[in-house]
Amino acid sequence: MNSTKTTSALVVSAALAIASTGSQAALIAYEGFNYAQGTALNATTGGGTGWTTDWSSNSWRTNNSAFGSAQPGGSENSTGLTYANLPTVGNAARNENSGNQNFRSFAPQAATGTYWISFLMQKDTTNAQSSSFGISLFDGGTERNFMGNAGSSVFGVAGQGSFNSTTTVTTTPSLFLARYNMGSGVAHFWLNSDLSAGTPANSAAFNGTGGTAFTAFTFNRVRLGMFDNPGFPNYTGSGYLDEIRIGTAFVDVVPEPSAALLGALGGLMLLRRRRA
Repeated sequence: MNSTKTTSALVVSAALAIASTGSQAALIAYEGFNYAQGTALNATTGGGTGWTTDWSSNSWRTNNSAFGSAQPGGSENSTGLTYANLPTVGNAARNENSGNQNFRSFAPQAATGTYWISFLMQKDTTNAQSSSFGISLFDGGTERNFMGNAGSSVFGVAGQGSFNSTTTVTTTPSLFLARYNMGSGVAHFWLNSDLSAGTPANSAAFNGTGGTAFTAFTFNRVRLGMFDNPGFPNYTGSGYLDEIRIGTAFVDVVPEPSAALLGALGGLMLLRRRRA
């Protein structure tokens, strides 16, 4: 084998491995639902990264044509959700019927610093005023906030950082991205960002450049399902959730090699070519 190509390949592999390790240093939890089709989530053990418990319920499982209500057109997703420039694996999580919930815990997070959250979602329908669907951050048994579709025709946030977008919910995969700055008490939210452009600008957030004020909170659990609203007990929806990431930096929830390491990689490859 050509030694120049071999060395270059090794350098690429090493640099990408280092980049991956560095970029994930502040990753708190990740779940890509990389399990066989039709697997009940509470039957999985140790999947994902950073979790301290397994999923709590068998009312959610990976996509399966015989599970839950039919998708528009009568067909279920056969694979997980995907999004341009976002690394994805395996399948997706699907609830059996509207109203089903599922919890998973991670290490307690303090009400200080900055947290980023990203996830993919796809609803079965765009029903307004009759269904909510997304993920919530919990502190023990207390729901702190909800992100996704909170019982209206648009995407939004309920609880801490509450704000509705003007983007209508669709039945295709959508990327939800959130940043909570606990120190300043300001949150920003983005929908379907161009990930090739890197960290999104505040001006691109659907709640505006100034963001939304909120009260800092601790949290240690994620819930799949709906927003708790006592006035609307049937505020429930069904669909898919996938690629849940929680971290302290944008690169944790949208992994990519760092520019610095790519620059170093280019220099090493140039040096190798000169020597060759």
